[in-house]
Amino acid sequence: MIFRNFAFFSILLVSVFASEAFATESTGWFPKGKEYVLLLEGKTIYDTSQGQAINLPSDLNNAQQIEAYLYLGEFFIKNKNKQGVATILYQIRLKSSEFRLGDAIITTLWKKTQNEESASQKTLESYIKIESNIYYKNLAKNIYTSLFTEGEDEKKSPVDLNCINKLPYYSICRVFRLQAFLDKTPAKSSEVNTQYANIMKVLYPFYEEGILQSVPLLGDLDQDLPPRLAFLGFANEAINFQRMILEAEKAAYENYTENSLERYAFFQVLAGKYNLAEASLNELLLVSKNRKASIKNRIYIKLGALAYLQKRYKESLDYYIKIDFNDWSSAILHPFFNESLSIPQAKDLIAVSVWRAQGSKVALQALRQIPSQEKIFQEEVWPRLRIAQILRDSNPELASRITDEISYLAQSRGWKRLEYSATVLQGYNHIDNQLYRKSTVEFTKSRGILSKEEQEFGSDWLRYTGLVFAHQASGQKSPVISFINDALAILKNEAPEEDFITVRNYKPAKYTKDGFIQTSLEALSDGNHAQTMMELLTAHRLSSIDLPGIFETGLFQINLVDNRLRYLSGFQSFRESIFHDSIYNQAREMEVSYLKKEREDISNSYSEDISSPVIAILPWQSSIYLFYTKGNSGKRNTWEYKLFSDVNANSFQIKQSLKEIAGSSLTEGTIQIYLNESGLTAFEFLRKEFQDQKFSLFYRFKTSQISSRNSNLMPVIWDAKQADSSSNAVDRMSFEGTKVLLQNYRLHIWDYELLQKSNRLLDMEWKNSNDSETISMKRVIRRMDERTIPTAILVSSRNLGDTSSFLNQNILLDWCSFWLRSGVGSVYFKKELKESAVPFYSKQPVGVSYKEDPDSVNINRDLF
Repeated sequence: MIFRNFAFFSILLVSVFASEAFATESTGWFPKGKEYVLLLEGKTIYDTSQGQAINLPSDLNNAQQIEAYLYLGEFFIKNKNKQGVATILYQIRLKSSEFRLGDAIITTLWKKTQNEESASQKTLESYIKIESNIYYKNLAKNIYTSLFTEGEDEKKSPVDLNCINKLPYYSICRVFRLQAFLDKTPAKSSEVNTQYANIMKVLYPFYEEGILQSVPLLGDLDQDLPPRLAFLGFANEAINFQRMILEAEKAAYENYTENSLERYAFFQVLAGKYNLAEASLNELLLVSKNRKASIKNRIYIKLGALAYLQKRYKESLDYYIKIDFNDWSSAILHPFFNESLSIPQAKDLIAVSVWRAQGSKVALQALRQIPSQEKIFQEEVWPRLRIAQILRDSNPELASRITDEISYLAQSRGWKRLEYSATVLQGYNHIDNQLYRKSTVEFTKSRGILSKEEQEFGSDWLRYTGLVFAHQASGQKSPVISFINDALAILKNEAPEEDFITVRNYKPAKYTKDGFIQTSLEALSDGNHAQTMMELLTAHRLSSIDLPGIFETGLFQINLVDNRLRYLSGFQSFRESIFHDSIYNQAREMEVSYLKKEREDISNSYSEDISSPVIAILPWQSSIYLFYTKGNSGKRNTWEYKLFSDVNANSFQIKQSLKEIAGSSLTEGTIQIYLNESGLTAFEFLRKEFQDQKFSLFYRFKTSQISSRNSNLMPVIWDAKQADSSSNAVDRMSFEGTKVLLQNYRLHIWDYELLQKSNRLLDMEWKNSNDSETISMKRVIRRMDERTIPTAILVSSRNLGDTSSFLNQNILLDWCSFWLRSGVGSVYFKKELKESAVPFYSKQPVGVSYKEDPDSVNINRDLF
């Protein structure tokens, strides 16, 4: 048996190579017992058991016939089946003129696989010269560019095409259209977000049109389309296209090719789908079972690291045990550093899984058995540092002595990375040995060790949090808030993953992220730094939750993919190395900067501009913090807080405090409450207690920049029967974001029947009695950008699948999180929506409250 838990992975593999874009089999190659069957928009075209007998269904139109011949041509070309190719060409040549391009493509690729390069090129050149149809001619030019043009990407850019789904060669046309947009990837940060939105628009047909569930000849025409998307940050889209390539290979070769499968697993890692990447790599082991041990070692290293990241430490160790150190290769990469992995470094990596799975004693024994040579090399010293890391909990003094020796050795040899890691670890050792001043010296010293080029190997998170732990443990009143703020900035932008920094940066096990939050809260409470406490808790919450399904597509995944590309690129196949310095990598970094600047959920300087009272209820472990401010002071530290030993925001003590706070903050304006589960509970309670007071909810700790021009919005409803250029009723495509509406300031009305109740926002779909089509959340998510997003949304309980209450409704929270994060200024929620309410809401984009409408909830993106 190649791997353990075989039954688990057998089940998982069913989903590994299934299309995530479509729920039903529609187009492409699909397994059927030991054979494969070709489907085209649900119609069976060919079964591999047929051999060279090709009989297309009689009800196919010309476009479908051409698509079928391209799939079959690819199949027989990969098989090197001359008779099969000849059969296809014979049938094509009896058809009308629009089939000629298919003839040229198949003939060209066949000659190319026969190493007849010159004849292959001439075939396509001859076709281009005689073809008079511009559409077919440009398609042929693009194919020629893909197959034969060498050099820079700009010189290989395809001709932009207008693709119509009723025309032949539609799927290939769509690929070239996508290529054209990828080649327009800008180098200027001012243009990058618009281009990302454009790429999204070009991508979505591949997720919605059955004919695009797969693309024939994709591996021949553009095998690097998936990595280009991945390095732009579209990892899930890269997975979809790489799947198409793999399915064609499996049908033709009866197996996946190693290169394609390893690349597929890398994209799954970038998408955070570690379990699927693990299943893909286990499939790769089966494919590579007859290969030499060094190749299998590379796979086992990746598998062990993936199981470790999933906290399945025993399985991680099971993978590592299978490594054959007698056949090692310098081509094996460290999964967390993307550099050549030596045998001592590999054993150091394995020791962490031993530690987690079998305890510190066994791990220390394993590390001590690593042989060293007479001449000491840097990679042999890393395991000693791991010994010090593991020893800390049982013998901190010995750990400190070992770390000290390593630090001096590394300093004398100029091994900066080793010196840095030892210095940071020693900072933590000194905390446990109660040498607090020495600890702060070590953490401070570590900052200047790494060169600018080596900064990525460090961990500012460990350094700043270490300084916080040291200062607080010393018991002395010291200015620790600056270090907390430094760590907070990292937490906001890049939440640390405990297991990852444990293995990569030698993080002591006892000093956790939660421990830092608790220590910081204690330190900040002494100086009544309530706002920083609130920011810490909010940042921690946002770093720990995902909006279900939303991060699986489009722009929402870019930040996460960017982090994984920086820290998990060692999972790549050999072919991805050229993309690290590409324009796609640069564009992604610019887009990440834009997204963080424009859509960050926490702002550092919002409280100076708050003009009305604000309440935020933030749970922490088994406690609840209740923060509040009366506003209007223009100062940062105007927040106060109360701490409750409770986990229920509906408790008597918390309700009493809420009454006191709200009662002392009554205003002609609005009391604003932070949107989370506890905030919804507080909102419902307070508006019943104070019926003459206005209340609203807000999503981000950031003051609003919405212009006063937005105070009179145009209501827009989805109603195809009434839709025209002058009406507020629009068709489905305009309502869901496919078309850009001329009016900038709009209120979109969502009050439609939910087709099927779901616990996931991503799976929701609606119907409207005035339109034969439906709207799905999957389509909306792919289409909404800064050009199509409305100013405000009015949504009913019916639309969200619950007419009873809004309290503690996860769907409402997910709904608001998606729309407000996307740029909507306000969401108005009503249990029941009547037509007469629409004009009122269109004139109140930021001020609707309980007083004006007792049956509504107003949720704003920002504070006002």
